[in-house]
Amino acid sequence: LADGSWVAVRAMVPRDETNHVMDELYELGARAILVSSIHAARI
Repeated sequence: LADGSWVAVRAMVPRDETNHVMDELYELGARAILVSSIHAARI
C-alpha cells in the first residue's frame, strides 16, 4: 500500500447483507470497498 496509514482487509459476508455491511464500513471510514463473487471454494 502506498500510504503507511492504509490497511487492506478481506472478509466474507452473506450475499443478502452485502449492501448493509458496505454502508456500515463506509460510515466507519472505509473507502475503495470492492465486492466480488466466489464461484467455487474448497475450505
